[in-house]
Amino acid sequence: MMLQELMCGFVGLACLAYIGEYLFSLGDDHREPPRLRSKVPLIGHVLGFLRSGPSYHTELRYGH
Repeated sequence: MMLQELMCGFVGLACLAYIGEYLFSLGDDHREPPRLRSKVPLIGHVLGFLRSGPSYHTELRYGH
């Protein structure tokens, strides 16, 4: 029972994160550079920095 509640909470949190990412991107101006998107919303950039260190932004820029 507890595992099912945790999974539902996790799925709900993930949905909220994707909706939040979408809502924040609605205000982007087309004259500005595109937003650097991560695979995991809200915490993906932190995970990328932990994995790749300072070269993370270079990887995002060139798509490696």
